[in-house]
Amino acid sequence: VTLSATCWTPRHGGYKVTFLDYDSSVQHMWVAPPNVTGLPGGSCPPSGCPALLSLHGASVIVSPNWGHNYARSNDNGAPFPYPAWLVEPSNRYHWGTDWEGPGYDDGIAALEYVRKNLPGIAPAERERMKLDTDRRVLT
Repeated sequence: VTLSATCWTPRHGGYKVTFLDYDSSVQHMWVAPPNVTGLPGGSCPPSGCPALLSLHGASVIVSPNWGHNYARSNDNGAPFPYPAWLVEPSNRYHWGTDWEGPGYDDGIAALEYVRKNLPGIAPAERERMKLDTDRRVLT
């Protein structure tokens, strides 16, 4: 079996993450950690950085561009440019389930997974890179 993979610069540009959804099914999302270089002390506030919860419409294909929609350039290795966690849940499959009901639950489960696990963040960096799920921007 031959597999091909697209490689991105680690951590800074974000990454695809699988997680157990609210119904224990395995789902996936795109996650990018906040760019904290412009924040005081180079870290999130004590309560954590806010979440940029990015939702999509129907028939969105999870392609290599997924997760790079907010980049300031076409450089795949560029850091996510904002001081917020980018969380882009897939909403279960390409058509999604609308963002009410199961879709809403999927988005909340994705945020909670990121808050608890901080995927891709080294243990030594976790305290300064927390996610504050009480502060959300919805796009």
